[in-house]
Amino acid sequence: METSVRIKINLKNFSYSLEGKPVLKNISFEVKKGEFCVILGASGVGKTTLLKIIDGLFKRYEGEVYLDGVEIRKLKPKEIYRKMGLLFQNPDEQLFATTVFEDVAFGPRNMNFSEEEVKKRVEKALSLVEMLDYKDFLISHLSYGQKKRVCLAGLLAMGHEILLLDEPTQGLDPVLEKNFLNLLLKLKKEKTLTLIMATHQVDIVPYIADKVLILHNKTLTKIGTPQEVFSDPKELENYSLKLPSIGELFFEFVKHKSDKNKLPLTVEEGKSFLKNNFRPIF
Repeated sequence: METSVRIKINLKNFSYSLEGKPVLKNISFEVKKGEFCVILGASGVGKTTLLKIIDGLFKRYEGEVYLDGVEIRKLKPKEIYRKMGLLFQNPDEQLFATTVFEDVAFGPRNMNFSEEEVKKRVEKALSLVEMLDYKDFLISHLSYGQKKRVCLAGLLAMGHEILLLDEPTQGLDPVLEKNFLNLLLKLKKEKTLTLIMATHQVDIVPYIADKVLILHNKTLTKIGTPQEVFSDPKELENYSLKLPSIGELFFEFVKHKSDKNKLPLTVEEGKSFLKNNFRPIF
């Protein structure tokens, strides 16, 4: 993983009106190239708002947000969208064209690419999200999960290197959720994408995150690896969160050990823990 910083945030205060109460305050962190960063917090803590600030949609705040070293309010929209895009929580709020091809083609066309280049980008993006066979389908005929993939293809077709993901697995059944997360990890590996995801679903975090930010009470309360942020269940309760299910299962076994960083958080880690600490019964 390269160490160059793509996103740097020093947000002192944000409110929706000039005299309104702060919605977010005192939030500072950076995201390096190739990182998968998860913004974790209960519903309503401001995760979506933070993503929109990073994306340049909200500009009236105290502090700075940098994209590749340039304060984002100094950049034109096209300068931002050539590098970074936001995947909405609800795909129906992002899709507007009649067919899959036309929707994915909208961004590249708006960036003034030739029609030949647009076709090339659309087909490549749809292929990456395994939706190329659906390019002529009506959007209205797609499933919820397929719509999510088309939205993602729309960002990839524009050449985005940084993806902001707002609850991307919300509304997906367990199999579709797993497939979508595997797709994101595959894209990250193959295209060296930088990913920033907002979610309240703690169970998925250990499988995907390099870095976790806990957002609570309008501010950033904790930052670290999954092992670091999921070390204390009582602390998590204060943030209206809990341990991932695998962590809850194994916490009783490790809570008296000095090194709680060994707490299993995924199925594979749980299997390894059992293999190393318990003899087979038969």
